[in-house]
Amino acid sequence: MTVVNGIPLRSATPAPALQMLEWYRTGERYDRDRLQDNVSHIRSLISKAGTVLLAWGALAGRTESSINWFDRIQEEIAETLPDNVLVYCLGKTKHGHPEHPLCPR
Repeated sequence: MTVVNGIPLRSATPAPALQMLEWYRTGERYDRDRLQDNVSHIRSLISKAGTVLLAWGALAGRTESSINWFDRIQEEIAETLPDNVLVYCLGKTKHGHPEHPLCPR
């Protein structure tokens, strides 16, 4: 099993991830580049996947930037997914995002 984050960082709180998604407001080109590199990484791994589990949780609904970003990630996955590969989630948040395993309802 391969696990890939939709946002290329790990943090105990969502604030750094949300800040990274605001790169166009903060002018942080490094954040922009890391996000774009992560899309390439996701596409590479998805192209070889046998099954996909989406699990980004409520982070996707926190800001307009996060909604747009995770919509893009989902589109990238759909475009790259091999034929007959199934996509799962553990459940959905109240706003319809795939639940994160550490934050189930």
